[in-house]
Amino acid sequence: MSAKPVLSSLKNDNTAYPSPSLPLIWQSRWGSLCLTVIIYFIVASVSLKILYQSDPTPIWPPAGFALVAALWWGFWGLGGIVLGEFIFNISQGNFAPIELLLTVAVVLQAMVGAYLLKRGVQEPLFTRPRDTLGPFLLSTFISSLINPTFSVGAKALQHTLTGNAVFAEWITFWLGDSMGILLVTPLLLTLPQMGSILRDLRYELLLSLGLTGLVSGWILTAPSNATLHQFHSEYLTFSLTVWSALRFGLPGATAASFLISMLAILGVRAGVGPFVAFSQNFNNAVLSVQVFMTILMVTALVLAMSETQLRTTERQRTNLARYFSPQLVDELANQPIL
Repeated sequence: MSAKPVLSSLKNDNTAYPSPSLPLIWQSRWGSLCLTVIIYFIVASVSLKILYQSDPTPIWPPAGFALVAALWWGFWGLGGIVLGEFIFNISQGNFAPIELLLTVAVVLQAMVGAYLLKRGVQEPLFTRPRDTLGPFLLSTFISSLINPTFSVGAKALQHTLTGNAVFAEWITFWLGDSMGILLVTPLLLTLPQMGSILRDLRYELLLSLGLTGLVSGWILTAPSNATLHQFHSEYLTFSLTVWSALRFGLPGATAASFLISMLAILGVRAGVGPFVAFSQNFNNAVLSVQVFMTILMVTALVLAMSETQLRTTERQRTNLARYFSPQLVDELANQPIL
């Protein structure tokens, strides 16, 4: 992979990845850079405060935002990630030269992820499961190899990690960054679609997310010795995600999945919930919740994308019925969605 196509792919092109409407002050290049710095620093600080229990964290949302910033704002977004990561490290008292290398790893990971997405998806993301979901998952898990390799490799060279601990930390780091991209990137990329839902179905959406939070919180943060965990009740949360996907499409599905995943992580962090109940130690609980989040998010994306494609097909069928014969319309409508 040469550097030239990677760099040229990062030129601002919001056809497939439109950014949400922003005030005029943030729409300029310098404005987008400053906005990226601010958001990245806030997301990283909040994530560290709320989600940190071990190093590395089970999920790292800044990895998802870094990819979105590269897709939305190109080089200026990447510049904001560099400054945001640097300021974040300084705020945590990390002044070692190795932190500069890790900052490069964060930016390189976002750059490669954006390149793979733009290379593999030539249409708006999350519109057709067959054509867009595969490249998104592939780019997620491939690009997420970069930061863990740099970070864990640096620790191994400094002899702060040895033996089996190196591979165990690398796996946790890789899955943490992958989960951050898998959960945060779809959530942010569907923000432009959220406006119409908030305008037409705001109360229903808020009620649905509130119910999702209550039920999921009851299940995922119940004491680890609670009877309900014997029935693997954590999978009841899938029904809430399915409803959100079918009713609200991608914005609702990604929001519900993100909410459930955060509650699952907080439960593990507090030492409660179903993943702690069936795990021998904290690392096993983290791995279990990471697998759960992956299955949850992929299921939500497939359902929401299929429902969106179905609605699009129905609208096209209605429009075609005005001009063509019913037989032709039925033939076109029966084309496979996936």
